[in-house]
Amino acid sequence: MHLLLAGIGAVVVGAGDFSGGTATRRDVPHPVAALSFLVGAFALLALTPFFGGSPEATDLTWGAVSGVGGMIGVFTLYRGFSSAPMGLVSPIAALVAAMVPVVGGLVLGEALGEWGTLGLSVGLVAVVLVSITPASGIDRGARLSGVAHGLVTGVGFGIQLLALALVGDDAGLLPVVASRTVGFCLLGGYLVLAGRRLLPLPGARPITVTAGVLTALGNLLYYLAVGLGPIAITTAVYALFPVSTLVMARLVHHERLSARQMVGVGLAIAAASILAGASVI
Repeated sequence: MHLLLAGIGAVVVGAGDFSGGTATRRDVPHPVAALSFLVGAFALLALTPFFGGSPEATDLTWGAVSGVGGMIGVFTLYRGFSSAPMGLVSPIAALVAAMVPVVGGLVLGEALGEWGTLGLSVGLVAVVLVSITPASGIDRGARLSGVAHGLVTGVGFGIQLLALALVGDDAGLLPVVASRTVGFCLLGGYLVLAGRRLLPLPGARPITVTAGVLTALGNLLYYLAVGLGPIAITTAVYALFPVSTLVMARLVHHERLSARQMVGVGLAIAAASILAGASVI
């Protein structure tokens, strides 16, 4: 069940990242990221009564830490999408983001097992292949920008995912709400102090709202999944979200897939299947 939730969460958050990236092509990344966080916080807050739970101070603290990481991740992801291909930034971010919770899970004593190790290895190869963007039409500056933004984004998302995984099982949704709220407060505070806009331009607002709802739901599904299963394997499945972003970028923005990227997509599906099998062996 946890891998199913993680897989659905990967598709949803990948669609959210695509929506946010599309919004940054209509406006600058700062207000897009801020509104995305705000919308996500309200969406999760509306769902809180249906999940119950009683969070402790430690749970809310981990939620706040998650918000810091999420703010770094979302802002740099959207900024990267505005200057480089989505098919380059997103997979690199996912590769790094997966490593942080996986290492954290291993440090906490989790064991992957042979099939889990195989599935994780295949998934990492898939992410690397998907991140290899065709050279035609992409200058060196855009490629370097994409790699740099992908790396920083991955660190931020990795912190976000690991912190959410450390929240207690009976905490309910308030730690996730705290995560989105802290992210908005940090980014919104920066924009206010810098004298910049808090809201994106009207033409970018509808898709930004969509991005906020989808990324919040994707985070929620991951949060529920990691509460039911091991951190390392659950995160490895969730980290396949670039496949969703890449496919949508291809269909909508006509970003071209190379043969290696298509192989990467196939390996990503295989990795998810191996990890799913590993969880029941």
